[in-house]
Amino acid sequence: MPTTVEKLLRQRLGLKNIIDRFVSKIEEASDEYDGIHVQALIEKLEVKLACLRAYNEKILSLTDADAAPEEMVEAE
Repeated sequence: MPTTVEKLLRQRLGLKNIIDRFVSKIEEASDEYDGIHVQALIEKLEVKLACLRAYNEKILSLTDADAAPEEMVEAE
């Protein structure tokens, strides 16, 4: 059974993958000069980034002091 931290780490990884896809979509839309689509994607990306920051904070609050530096690097 996964721990809370392990579950959060997996969820954060999934969210990072979603963010990567948003960045790719933004690049594609900007290549096509679709400003409205780019702006909509950027707004969604900002929401996902806020969620990622929240995951990082939760993970850091649940990790022990020895593991925290590794998680801080991963959070960057």
